[in-house]
Amino acid sequence: MNELLAENWFVWAIIIVISFPISAILMGQVVTSLRRRNHPLEKVARFSLNVLLPLLAIFLTMNYVLELGAVSTSVRIVLTMVLMAAIYILLAFFNAVVFATGDENSWRSRMPKLLRDLILVILVGAGGVIVLATVWQQNVAGLFAALGVGSIVLGFALQETIGNVMLGISLLMERPFSEGDWVQVGDVEGEIAQINWRSVRIITRTGDTVIIPHSVAAASVVTNNTQPNSQDRTVVTLGFGYEHPPNKVKDMIMEAMIGTPGILLDPPPKALTKEYADSSVNYIAAYTIEHPREKFKVKDAFMTRIWYASQRHGINIPFPIRTVYNFDGEKSQKDLTRAAIEEVRSSVLLRDMMSSDYLDAHGKGAKFQHFGIGEEAIQQGDTTRRLYLIVSGEAKVVCRHASGHASELFTLSRGDFFGEITLFTGAPSPYAVAAQGDLETLQLSSDVANRLIDNKPSLAVEIGQVIDRRRKALREAGFTRS
Repeated sequence: MNELLAENWFVWAIIIVISFPISAILMGQVVTSLRRRNHPLEKVARFSLNVLLPLLAIFLTMNYVLELGAVSTSVRIVLTMVLMAAIYILLAFFNAVVFATGDENSWRSRMPKLLRDLILVILVGAGGVIVLATVWQQNVAGLFAALGVGSIVLGFALQETIGNVMLGISLLMERPFSEGDWVQVGDVEGEIAQINWRSVRIITRTGDTVIIPHSVAAASVVTNNTQPNSQDRTVVTLGFGYEHPPNKVKDMIMEAMIGTPGILLDPPPKALTKEYADSSVNYIAAYTIEHPREKFKVKDAFMTRIWYASQRHGINIPFPIRTVYNFDGEKSQKDLTRAAIEEVRSSVLLRDMMSSDYLDAHGKGAKFQHFGIGEEAIQQGDTTRRLYLIVSGEAKVVCRHASGHASELFTLSRGDFFGEITLFTGAPSPYAVAAQGDLETLQLSSDVANRLIDNKPSLAVEIGQVIDRRRKALREAGFTRS
């Protein structure tokens, strides 16, 4: 035993046999502890346990126990692997401590991962050169010369690609935009799907993928519509006739904006007079939507409502030409009213309005109106005393409870009427009527409706029966307001 202890290889063998298992157990505990805390050093510790520690044990065994000698090729290979693993671990440890644990708004967190990986590769390469010179005793001066010449040639061949890479690194460090942002780069608008070394990938509204090189992005004006928030402000220019008072037009525009789904009420929309153009007075409708991707959808809904609203309010949308024409608004409205009556001649309310004499005498109290899908012809709580007769289309009668819950009571179609409760009782409308598609109605004033009943008293009984049925439907829906 004394002779064995005197042998250097035997002492190293004992050290390796004892220290390697203990080191592995301790390192395993460290890895487990770091994994539980989701610490960035967990990967470094696991690499040390699974790679560096076994390589170090093999090197010590080959060099000191088997005594193969430092000049042995196999020993040099293992030593090279040990040193390269040690260099990688040191750099990974530095990266995890300095960058991975940085605050969200600090320069450490703003350092792009791609740049950190590139620096890591360069440093590992430099360590490899040092290992080549020290372990293998090679002259690396010729290697550096060859790399210098090769780098110049490669740089000229790939100067555009390298330029894009460097611009990409600067963009990643500056972070004017990030993945998921809605941006406009030149004429391209869409959501950023990916930012890589060479280019930016953008998904447009139509679902197309546009790849923009960093050199193009850096030379273009980039508008980030997501920062500081995702809300998008939209401005639409509208033209209406000179004969309409601006305040009336702006009220109509505000009504259309407030009723359009997708337009936010905070910040509030605005309607402004812009200019007096050749054939129209131009107005600005400014509103905010939740996200730029909804811009065209919301604008379509708003522009559609503008047409219906302008028709109802009798506001003319002029042709963009210079022309002189005579427009008899009263006559046109009378023609529309007459046509509407012809469409619903089967309605019990209009049997006595079919004569031209009656229309000429009372036509001013009848008005033909259009409503678009989702628009409310009357709102719940409305106190306007008018009767509406459906000429074409369908509408749903909706009752909203104080809790916010809405109940759809029934559907109205051609020949049906609504607004009767407010007209004949004076109470606020207990329900709202919303168009389910294009809805055309004939609006009768209280004077016209009362004359109808005077001419035919049995109508009062028929209308009273309708009121009773609808009040019953309200009670069954849990809405008790009379």
